[in-house]
Amino acid sequence: MRMDLGPWSVEHLEQVARELVERNDHGACYVRPIAFRGTGGLGVDGTRVPVTVAMLSFEWGAYLGPEALEIGVDAMVSSWRRFASGTVAPLGKIGGQYVNNQLVSAEAHQNGYEEGIILDAQGHVSEGGGENLFVVRDGVILTPSLASAILSGIRIISIDHYPPGEVDGAAFRCSP
Repeated sequence: MRMDLGPWSVEHLEQVARELVERNDHGACYVRPIAFRGTGGLGVDGTRVPVTVAMLSFEWGAYLGPEALEIGVDAMVSSWRRFASGTVAPLGKIGGQYVNNQLVSAEAHQNGYEEGIILDAQGHVSEGGGENLFVVRDGVILTPSLASAILSGIRIISIDHYPPGEVDGAAFRCSP
């Protein structure tokens, strides 16, 4: 979206996040920084509208519930597809793009599942409605690559910092 955050450097935002968590007395929590084009007019060209930055934090346990960590969840392959990289910017955490994931999660819940699995435009596994997906096969962690239009979540970012090989004692590989 080519948003100039002005005085809000990454370092400053990190400092604000730490202070926010401390002020709210949160231990484990979710921090959501958000930059948006706020005031200054309407229209589809937002580049002429100033950028506003806000941040919130709240306590949030395991995304799919604590029991999901122990026993897993029931998931379905959604009828909704992840949009192709040439249609929008799938690697960006852009608010309007979450509508796709909301449709996937709503469909799963309406059909009695805890989560939906999204396929990309070519029919390959992309991601879950609210998370990156990993499979362990023969001691190798497999996950879709960024080419599958997945959202570059923190777990994917963490793995991408390692060369192909081992992460915490397990081998990993991004599938094409």
